[in-house]
Amino acid sequence: MSKHTRLSIEDYKDSAEILRVYDVEQEGWEQEPNSVKANLTHIFTHLGKDFTRKCFTNPDVVRDSIAPDSFMYGLRLLRWTRQSPDVLQNGRVRMLVDSRETTAVNMGDSHSLRAFGAGFGQLADYLHATGHAAERKKAQLNRDETLACAAGLLVVSAEIQADEFGFDLPTAFNDRLAELRERFGIPAAPEA
Repeated sequence: MSKHTRLSIEDYKDSAEILRVYDVEQEGWEQEPNSVKANLTHIFTHLGKDFTRKCFTNPDVVRDSIAPDSFMYGLRLLRWTRQSPDVLQNGRVRMLVDSRETTAVNMGDSHSLRAFGAGFGQLADYLHATGHAAERKKAQLNRDETLACAAGLLVVSAEIQADEFGFDLPTAFNDRLAELRERFGIPAAPEA
């Protein structure tokens, strides 16, 4: 298990609400109205593209896209399974996250890449299991815990990257969302 600065529950909840407004109320995540499986598959594709095409050692790329996107994907996984960001502090989920992060293979010495790869792998395992009749029922029964673990791993990856490269994750999240709003023509959310 790597040591890193965990965000507070309030940071998780605030960011989750900001993202919910963007995704749901402002229709910023076009997959939102589709099924959970369609959304999971879309995130899986994005994670695969990041893993194969983005440089995890470039501080600008990590700060401006990889870490905030991983954080967003983790928060989305929780929302789609109707779980509160509080689950990220749940002892069982943290234990699963820590064990998966530690045992991730083929990721070298980078703790953030191991956490990212383990989250990606957790989502891959879930999607694969739901595609097989013999494994589907068990996968569906364990869905919330499995996806909370995947979400936790993606969030941990982003938190580790923030520590490794010296940036504030909530600020990077807000900056990334502002960039996405500009790119897709979605106005800033009205103040509550």
